[in-house]
Amino acid sequence: GLGTQGGNLEVQLGVYNPNNFRLDATRLTYRVFVGDSVGVASGTLDTQTTVQAGDSTIIRLPVSFTYSGIGAAAMQLMRTGAVTYRVGGDVTVGTPVGNFTVPYNTTGQFNTMAR
Repeated sequence: GLGTQGGNLEVQLGVYNPNNFRLDATRLTYRVFVGDSVGVASGTLDTQTTVQAGDSTIIRLPVSFTYSGIGAAAMQLMRTGAVTYRVGGDVTVGTPVGNFTVPYNTTGQFNTMAR
């Protein structure tokens, strides 16, 4: 869906569980930033998702994005050929010993020249 400030889409994300026990995620929040701190997308997934021990699964994330964030990413890509990004949020998981909410934060770079 598209609106005057941005839009919504669904992203499919592969998730791997390296543990020797299954993980039941009950909530996931995330925000995606480009450059220094321009917000591009955000969302919350409140659907329980199970990832078996040593296995992977595909989850569908609802993503809300802003045109200003997409524009900032496009400008950075045109200037340098790459876009630096940061993804942060938290995930609530159920384990055999109880539920835990764990924050995460990771950075990376999308490079059009990489093969």
